[in-house]
Amino acid sequence: MIRIRSYDPTVDYSLLKAWRSERGEATPHPTWLPEGAWLALDENYQEMGMGFCYLDSTAGIGHLDWFATRPGLTPGQAQAVIDAILEVAETYGKSLFPGRFVMIGCVQSQAMANRAQKSGFTPLGQTFMIAKGVEPWPPQHSQSSVSPPPPSVQE
Repeated sequence: MIRIRSYDPTVDYSLLKAWRSERGEATPHPTWLPEGAWLALDENYQEMGMGFCYLDSTAGIGHLDWFATRPGLTPGQAQAVIDAILEVAETYGKSLFPGRFVMIGCVQSQAMANRAQKSGFTPLGQTFMIAKGVEPWPPQHSQSSVSPPPPSVQE
C-alpha cells in the first residue's frame, strides 16, 4: 500500500537531491520548488518517490515536474509511485479549479510519453523544457556570474 504525505523542504530536499544526483539528473534550487508537492511512502513509511505540481491559478493548469523515485525500485514499483502522486495532484488541482483543471508536463523520451499515455495523458508532440534568465542549478562551472537565490523555507 502506498501512502502519500506532503513534501517538507527542510527534510526532503536532501533526498530529492540524492535521488536525482544518483541518476545524473539536475536538481532544482530549493526555492524553485512549488508548494504542491508530495512524497509516496511504502507500508513501513519509507520514502519511495516524490513529485511536484506548479499551479497556475489564472488558467487552472498544473505543470508536473521534478519527479524522482528511490533508486532500486522495480519499474512496476516506480510506476505505482508516480501514479499515486499523479492521483493526489489531480485531486488537489480539481478541488481548487472544479471543472477546469488540466495537468501538463514534459517527458524526456518516447517511452515516458507512452507510459504517461497509459495514465490518461495525451501526447501533444515532442517537447523540450527551456528557461531564460536563470543559471542551471547547481552551477555547471565556477565562473558563473549569477548567484543562485538564497534558500528559504516557508512555514
